[in-house]
Amino acid sequence: MSGGAEYLAHLRDDFLFFLRELWTDRGLDRLAPLSEVELDVARWIANGPNRRGVLAFRFIGKTHFGTAAYTCWRLFRDPQTKILIVSKSKIPAARDTVGMIREWIRHVWFLRHLDPSLNPLATDQTFQFDVAPAEADSRSPSVLAQGIDGQITGSRAHLIIADDVETKDNVKTVDARRDLAEAITEFRAIASFGEKEILYIGTPHHEESVYLKLVEKGYAFRSWPKTYPDPDERTICLAPLLADRLARGLAKPGELTCPHRFTADDIAQDKAEGRRFWLMQMQLVANLSDSTQYPLRLSDLMVMDVARDQAPLSLVYGLRDHNGSTALDGRDGREAIPSLGFGYDALHRPALIGASWGPYAGTKMWIDPAGRGTDLCAAACVGYLAGRLFVKRLVGLPGGTDDASLIQLAILARETGSREIYIENNWGGGMFAKLFQPILSRFFLRPGEHPGFPEGWSAQIIDDPKITHVHGQKEVRIIEALEPVSSGHRLIIDRSVALDQDFQRQFTRITRERGSLEHDDLVDALAGAVKAWTYALSADPEKSAERLENQLTDQAILEFHRRFVRPASSDRGQNWLRPRK
Repeated sequence: MSGGAEYLAHLRDDFLFFLRELWTDRGLDRLAPLSEVELDVARWIANGPNRRGVLAFRFIGKTHFGTAAYTCWRLFRDPQTKILIVSKSKIPAARDTVGMIREWIRHVWFLRHLDPSLNPLATDQTFQFDVAPAEADSRSPSVLAQGIDGQITGSRAHLIIADDVETKDNVKTVDARRDLAEAITEFRAIASFGEKEILYIGTPHHEESVYLKLVEKGYAFRSWPKTYPDPDERTICLAPLLADRLARGLAKPGELTCPHRFTADDIAQDKAEGRRFWLMQMQLVANLSDSTQYPLRLSDLMVMDVARDQAPLSLVYGLRDHNGSTALDGRDGREAIPSLGFGYDALHRPALIGASWGPYAGTKMWIDPAGRGTDLCAAACVGYLAGRLFVKRLVGLPGGTDDASLIQLAILARETGSREIYIENNWGGGMFAKLFQPILSRFFLRPGEHPGFPEGWSAQIIDDPKITHVHGQKEVRIIEALEPVSSGHRLIIDRSVALDQDFQRQFTRITRERGSLEHDDLVDALAGAVKAWTYALSADPEKSAERLENQLTDQAILEFHRRFVRPASSDRGQNWLRPRK
């Protein structure tokens, strides 16, 4: 190790050399050796344009050799540099990153001259510090760390490093993604010194990642996925090093980009987390929100309080009404329902609910006891009226065949007035129905036995193999059942269903590709219930509503005459308007 001028100049002028020396000094070369891939990432960090970004798979160590090491190098080159590090959270992410930088400065021999403790006037706090040679009259610290959800306005810097500012939690809803996009627009005002650099280092967590929007705005991004991508995987701005290796036949799709760090078993475990996790966070694929790939949209549904016994004969679908948007954003005085759809795909209430209501033609319950892996036993209770389906309840229950779960299902059937119960019989050859029938019978009601069911209640388990025995690829079957009724605005869901984020996620993320969902229990049960009602859906909603309204009017007139109007042959006394007993 030499402290000569030539060596120090090499450290100053070459970030890759600086990084190797830092890695060796800290013993990290033995724990996490740097291959050509990590060095390629570092090369882009140091030499890319002023507005640039790094996307790399999770666990590659971006924060260590990217954020922390690059910060140290910039301060080594110029101690007057002001750097703002914005992390996903102030505690612990920002705190830990600043702590690592401070630790390296104190212990790496060629960085010790930057140690804040050498200058009694230097700021040295948990989330910010000055390096010893920094000018004391500056209002901005050498390093300041903040969370993306914290107070970043008012800061000034030469360089902003946005380290994993996008997380699974801050991109869940449309509003959350909008807030994140607005927060990062502040960076342009904050990066006001020198060359005004903004560097993003992260991993996408949503199909409409903020990183994609930055690419559209002209930011230069490069991506390093965990394996060389397949031809149909549209990795976001694949790094030229990897693209060149593929083009020259030096690497094949599916091969590890960092075989010194990971194995085929690691890949298998990653893929076991689900296709979405693998493609987005390991392969950095950008085309997951293709509208043709994701055919089910929340905005095609209508959300209302679905009653047990009756529903409106007429409903008008619309994204706007005389009061403005029908989106369930809280402006109607009720609880807002966050949307997990793509873009501005949100849940909406009906634009108009007709004044006339009528009893359901029936309510069917579909139970999917099979589940897959960790899927739950799911049940959908769906009523039909005037060409539309009303989803009263959609639930997932753990267990499945134990008495507690079967009792919950029986109670659910009675609470929703479901009189026909269909059970997918692929699982157990119909065993579930045999277990469920005696428990279901306990909850039958005789007429007059319960005030909520004046005519009593009972239900029949329907054993129709044409309906209950499913076949074909599950994803295709679900989409073909749900897409026509949802896109035709004939599927109305209760608010309790709309509030279920698992339902929203399954509904909007299912594709025709096998295994596209990690869990599909809820949409599978809903598709089954819709299938059970398929025969009734040929009716036109408007004509059905008109016909039913006329029938109800006729029935009301007949009832009035029966009770109040005296037959002509009867005695015409003074009490002819008295209701007949």
